[in-house]
Amino acid sequence: MRVFPHNSPSDAVCTHCSTPLFHETRPQDIPTKSSSATKPSRSTMKPKLRCPQNPLSNGILRLLSQDGIELQLDAWRSQPTTPGKRSSIQDGEIWKTLRGADGNLFFDNAAERQDADELRIGITLGFDGFNYQRSSNAGSHSSGVMSSCVANLPTHLRYRPRNLILYGISPGPKELDSDQLQFFMKDYVDDLLRLYDEGIIIKTSKYPDGQL
Repeated sequence: MRVFPHNSPSDAVCTHCSTPLFHETRPQDIPTKSSSATKPSRSTMKPKLRCPQNPLSNGILRLLSQDGIELQLDAWRSQPTTPGKRSSIQDGEIWKTLRGADGNLFFDNAAERQDADELRIGITLGFDGFNYQRSSNAGSHSSGVMSSCVANLPTHLRYRPRNLILYGISPGPKELDSDQLQFFMKDYVDDLLRLYDEGIIIKTSKYPDGQL
């Protein structure tokens, strides 16, 4: 499976297997008002298979539109720690040693750190499959949901539906294999790399002129 933009040309074909991406559909003929005769309806080209995807950057923008969320995202900075004890993701080696695109610690918590007003967000990624069609007369249809969890948030807020960032739903009808999943994730990874390398400026209630 490959993923293509929704605005691809109607004659586009898959670059891997040359299968046409669109098929012609014709609604039922429309009755005319003056008689019982019908006039042919106009055919349209529709994608053979569709799946919704929402860029990670859009999800972050929606998340930051919540009142007070910025304080919660930076609450980990004042969280007490106990040497030798790991009680949160911030106590792990990855959080403490991950470097940013500039070579400095991405989650630097030093008082004299550069760009102290910058909001640094860590995310974890999950993909869960589910069957939503099953009966004695038809086979199952398997789809999957890919979403991101914001690791900055305290545990009691991290998994609330409004704080999860939904990226996309795989179309099915079968579960994606490892290669198909890589293609499904490509736009997600491209957006993630752009966010890591460049960041984005977002206007928030705390920073009405924008914050990186």
